[in-house]
Amino acid sequence: MNLSAKHIGYVKTLWQEQLDDIRKYRREVLEKKKEESLHQLRIAIRRSIVLMDIFRDSQMEDVLKHHRKYLKQIITLSNTARDMDVMRAHIILLGQKKKKKSERMAALFDKRLAKRQKKAYKKLFHFLESDLLLDQLLSWESYLHTGNTKEDDITAAGEFKHITDAVIGTYFSEISKDIAKLRTQRYPETKALHKLRIAYKKLRYLLESFTHLYDRQTIEIVLKQMKKMQNVLGGWHDVVQQKHIVKCLIKEEKDRHLRYYLRKKILPILKKEEKKRYKKVEKRLQKYVETFQTLFKS
Repeated sequence: MNLSAKHIGYVKTLWQEQLDDIRKYRREVLEKKKEESLHQLRIAIRRSIVLMDIFRDSQMEDVLKHHRKYLKQIITLSNTARDMDVMRAHIILLGQKKKKKSERMAALFDKRLAKRQKKAYKKLFHFLESDLLLDQLLSWESYLHTGNTKEDDITAAGEFKHITDAVIGTYFSEISKDIAKLRTQRYPETKALHKLRIAYKKLRYLLESFTHLYDRQTIEIVLKQMKKMQNVLGGWHDVVQQKHIVKCLIKEEKDRHLRYYLRKKILPILKKEEKKRYKKVEKRLQKYVETFQTLFKS
């Protein structure tokens, strides 16, 4: 998308706000080691990446590509850590039985997950503490303060709504088409649902970045419904990820009893849970379309 110098300056102010959040939550993750801090760090990064993907300009292409690579690395490393968090919090509860043998297998399974979890967080913390990342954040901030003025930013903000209307409207239209297609299928392909989930997240982060351009009450209603939808899509995706991880563990595991436990006990439970989670997704699909039409007419 080709933007005027004034509009580029306005987008830079949004990136600076997101950079401030990234730095804040990076410190909290390293100091407090709390899941909520990591969650907020991931949101701040994803908001920044969405703006990069949509509003990149030929003048900014190389700079954005370089910085985006470092942000994506944090997301990739934190994805693995989060997957282990979710697994340990939920999957053992799904698979536990009262029989002692099942309890022993569940404990052994948790031990394997804990080892992977520790390794994932070690890699994440190492990258967050690295001079390489800190230097990149400084370089990005230096770029953001090049060539724009506060006066330009204020003027551009008032002119930017027609641009966001077009972009958000396009996203909504594409997602609505995907939803219509999915609703004709009893059990859609994982790739199709994954595509919808990613597009949906991008639309939500885009809206959150430009909330100030819209009626506050309307946008709050839309975002509330979007978060509900994202929660059920996220719940479905968590189970899909858990299935993938369990299948990998089955291939790698040397203990034949644990392999049997994972294949015969855990996987069937996850397959059943995946169908259950998808039913929740179905219930929210039409609600999403109806709610969003209050902001953008199809």
